[in-house]
Amino acid sequence: MRRFFSFLKKPKWVFLIVALLSGTSLCYLIPVEAGFDENTHLARIWEISGGYLIPNQRLARGPYFPAAFADISYRNQYFYNMVNPNFFVAHGNERIDWSDFLNYQTRSYYLPTPYFPQAFAVGLLGRIFNEPVLFIFYVCRALYLLGYILLTFFAIRLIPFGKWLLVVLALAPIAVFQSATISPDAYTNGASFLFIGWVLRLSFQEKRISWRQLWITIGIIALLLMVKLNGAFLLPLLLLLVWRGFDSKKMLPILAAATAILFAIFVVGWSLISYSTFYLVNTPGFGAYGQLAYILSNPLKFSSTLLHDFANLGISWLHDWVAVYGYGAATVPPVTYPLFGLALVVAWLFSTSPKPINPRVRVLLILTGIVGCLLMYTVIYFTLSPIGSPTIIGLQGRHFTPILPVLILGLAPGRNLFSRLAVWVAPLVVGVGALLTLAFYITGVYLSFYIPCGTSLYTPGLCHQPQYKNWAPNAQFTQPVTHDVSLQQTFTGVCTPIQSVRVWSESPSQTATGETSITLKNISSGAVLEERVENQNATDHGWLEVAFSPIDNAIGQKFMIEITSDITQPVAGLSFGVTTRREYLFGLMINNVPKNYDLIFQFGCEPLKYIDVINYKKP
Repeated sequence: MRRFFSFLKKPKWVFLIVALLSGTSLCYLIPVEAGFDENTHLARIWEISGGYLIPNQRLARGPYFPAAFADISYRNQYFYNMVNPNFFVAHGNERIDWSDFLNYQTRSYYLPTPYFPQAFAVGLLGRIFNEPVLFIFYVCRALYLLGYILLTFFAIRLIPFGKWLLVVLALAPIAVFQSATISPDAYTNGASFLFIGWVLRLSFQEKRISWRQLWITIGIIALLLMVKLNGAFLLPLLLLLVWRGFDSKKMLPILAAATAILFAIFVVGWSLISYSTFYLVNTPGFGAYGQLAYILSNPLKFSSTLLHDFANLGISWLHDWVAVYGYGAATVPPVTYPLFGLALVVAWLFSTSPKPINPRVRVLLILTGIVGCLLMYTVIYFTLSPIGSPTIIGLQGRHFTPILPVLILGLAPGRNLFSRLAVWVAPLVVGVGALLTLAFYITGVYLSFYIPCGTSLYTPGLCHQPQYKNWAPNAQFTQPVTHDVSLQQTFTGVCTPIQSVRVWSESPSQTATGETSITLKNISSGAVLEERVENQNATDHGWLEVAFSPIDNAIGQKFMIEITSDITQPVAGLSFGVTTRREYLFGLMINNVPKNYDLIFQFGCEPLKYIDVINYKKP
């Protein structure tokens, strides 16, 4: 037992235990393909497993992506519904149907190297042995998770100071989330941490860098450049090795040449190859060359855009750098953020260096972090934002995960602040803090995707259902509701008690007059609840919500929303948003004529209580 607790005093073992527990839980609990871009990464893996390394080299020529992978995807749902309790029974034995393939092109244009382990597994299990697609999917996730844990474990072992700090950063909920899904971010983050740890270790050793250490360094540089581009922003840290010195005068030219060659091959060369097939390259208003011309001709405007975005979106990016769920599909429990902050502060306090940190080392770490963030912004602006866009599109907090550690390490304390407490406070607070942070985060995954209205335990207001995935409420509207135009929308209750209904309205505010009736009919019992709203008070392009007396035992019951009005002039009436396709069995009816789309609506239920979650039974 004493030996076990001595293990827990070591940062690398704390990381290993917490990462394995939390990563494995997330690997299983996150719905299939609910991670960021998992479907597009899976398509790329499938293409590589067939011997095609260039993105869309084969996918662009016709149906090539197995339909079975789409069948199991959570993202195929129109709403963010709960995971089907019988999902594994229904799909557990589903295999690739070699006569059923889809037209699908990947949006992944990264190097093929961070996909190689998964492509080998998919080729072996899918193409040769034709194992169930769910088994193949979870093997791919597990390989990313194990790769991340292995790379980060050695990074923590190697880094000469800031070990607890790196533990907390590597166990940030979004970092573990990315490692537990099909995403090259797992290898990118792990390789970046390893590079940081190795370079700092060499810079802090007393002796000069040996030949053996040089070749290891070149190997780690190659690993860093074979993942996503944001890892390459750490290369300025190689200056630390120049300051440390080498055993031979030949070593610095070799390191410089090797780095230049690797950068030319993996970054420049691959960018030139892949950009020609980039999905936005032929889209009017987009293009890296056009964006570059805009920036060079308008440097002040671009600088203003950059400063404006960091000022207005910086807090959001920082928030998502800590914790978010794929595509923002659900709300992370708020307690996750202060718990992570507490663990980070404590880790920072106990992340002192074994010897004084040279001021120029601090400056280099801080500048590398700042410049890396700016380069990350610029690359995303170049590739994903329209030419001359007044704001950036596509940049997310998770993109800063490989970069920010160097900035934070550069700010680490220069002396031991609490030497007497360091032996037991750091392992206890950091270990327990990281574990609790991830426990709440994982609980949020369960409540978000497996318990109807589960997030209402920690979010204010009613629980509104359904939750729309592709939110485009202003895409199309019905004709105005008048005395001769009525709308009827049916749905089945999934939560209880129902207390309100809201619809997405469009109001001609200048000419709106009269009233509109919104009626909720319980088809099962025949009960009717009606509310009237003043048209001139209705929201334009927003929710129009009416409250009713609570309807108990609503789960499984059939309801109809009916919208009518006595007005005669269409210019005085309200229009209502509709979806692009029908998801409900009977969909929307206009004047009792069925349509192939639905009304955009939500019904509000009373928030859950903790006892409801404890007593929840799968339907």
